[in-house]
Amino acid sequence: MKVEEIIQKLNDSKLGTSELLELLEGPEDETFGNVAIVDEVGGHEGGGDYAMRVVHFKDHNVFLKITGWYSSYEGTDWDSDWKEVVPKEKMITVYE
Repeated sequence: MKVEEIIQKLNDSKLGTSELLELLEGPEDETFGNVAIVDEVGGHEGGGDYAMRVVHFKDHNVFLKITGWYSSYEGTDWDSDWKEVVPKEKMITVYE
């Protein structure tokens, strides 16, 4: 599947984004194949209010990112569209 097809299938799903992400974290999905969450920020107690997930659709070599916000009262609200991203290495300098 191409990026556009994957995004369309995700958008057409009757599941909400949180339910989709839980489904995608499980074993191989019959629609999308082998899938893994490869990066995540927030979306849980103590993780701040910003939430982000990057999902790798391994069988299609597609990486998609979704962002939102988290509150302990409401849970996670994924309020962005799925966006294609690509992994890039960066070198950083830290002082300890």
